[in-house]
Parts: sequence; C-alpha cells; structure tokens
Amino acid sequence: GLFEHQDYWGQARFVGGTQNTCGNLTNYEMQNPAFPQDPLGNGITWNDQVSSVGVYPNTPLLDNSSLNYSTGWTPSSPWPRAVNNTVSFSDQTNATADYWFYGTGVTWIFTLANNRGIGNIKVTNSGGDVVYQADVDLYNPNIYWQRWHSVINLPRATYHLIITVTGTRNGASSGTYVDVDALLVHP
Repeated sequence: GLFEHQDYWGQARFVGGTQNTCGNLTNYEMQNPAFPQDPLGNGITWNDQVSSVGVYPNTPLLDNSSLNYSTGWTPSSPWPRAVNNTVSFSDQTNATADYWFYGTGVTWIFTLANNRGIGNIKVTNSGGDVVYQADVDLYNPNIYWQRWHSVINLPRATYHLIITVTGTRNGASSGTYVDVDALLVHP
C-alpha cells in the first residue's frame, strides 16, 4: 500500500478505502505535528493528506511534463509506479520547475529515495509576493512513489508555484536529487 511505513513525515495511518500498490492517492492521511502548519504566519497552511485528490475527483493530475523547467532537469521513464510512468529530476543547485495555476491550493507529488535531497516549494501570488514557502526533505532509505506536499487554504486566485533544488540533503542521503512526478491544482 501507499503508506506501509514511517517516512520523513513520521506517523502514517490508513484512513479508509482500498489499498493500491500502484499508489492510489485517495485513501491515506499523513500527519507530522512537529512541522509548522503555517510557516509564514499568514494563514496559508500545508497538508499531507492526499485525500484532497478524492475531494476533487474530476480534477486531473498534471504529469511532470506540464511544468516549465530551468536547465539541469532530466525527464525519465518508464517508471510504472509514477504518474503517467514519468518523473523529472535534478541535482543541480538552484534548478527550478515552475507552474502558474488558478485555484485554492496545489499538491506537489514526488518520490522519496535514498539519493534525494531537500527541495524548496514556494508559492507566490500574481504580484510576486510569497504566500507560502517551505523546505521538503525527499530522503528515505527506501523508494516510495507518489508522496506529496500540499499547499491549502489559499484564496481562489492566480499563483506561481516554484520548486527549487536546494543542493542540500539529509545527512543520511547519498545525493541531492529532487523530483517532480505530478501536480494537482485544487480548484
């Protein structure tokens, strides 16, 4: 199943539905009480509850080819447990992947692995003001597909999502790779 372990978010629990070894994104909830829910203190929070996909069943996942990438990213396939069998990855410090969206939030879907580093997720409004920013550690000693970090509670508007390779890593990681599997825009 999707969460049969403890990963960097800590505590995982099954909240219903049918387990799917291909990574069904509708049936699980992750919680990490130690991570700040509102890092900028402006009411914009993160949520690692991918049941948001189930809340918006008619909203398609956007695969990694939907984003704009700076130099340094590599598209890669086939990966049968990734959305549409593809991921894009980079270990070049300051490489970015970005996407403009209209909605109330966005979910970044990625892979955890032993060579993953820390990615920065930033959301700005149409005026360029940062409304959300956080570092996300993609390291895990095992490979886990379709993990996520969601930004929620945004007022419905146009936003710019920017994912940046920080070039830093958890001390146990063998690399600094950051990847993009897919996105989900919350309407």
